[in-house]
Amino acid sequence: MNGRTDDCIFCALIAGKAPAYKIMENELSLGILDINPLAPGHCLVLPKRHVPWWHDLSEEEVKSLFSLARLMAQ
Repeated sequence: MNGRTDDCIFCALIAGKAPAYKIMENELSLGILDINPLAPGHCLVLPKRHVPWWHDLSEEEVKSLFSLARLMAQ
């Protein structure tokens, strides 16, 4: 179960129902360019599973997010 909800913009981005410029992706996370960047190269790293709070992510999901963020920063 992915936990996606119809009213979550991040779930729509991950499902391909909203436009996004994908930078990188792994099994549990997605990296995209921000639609309204605050600085050049401003990106978002999103968990593919919908969670209401960051502390609801599993340890594996947190590792996946930070691993992807690190790769994107290189």
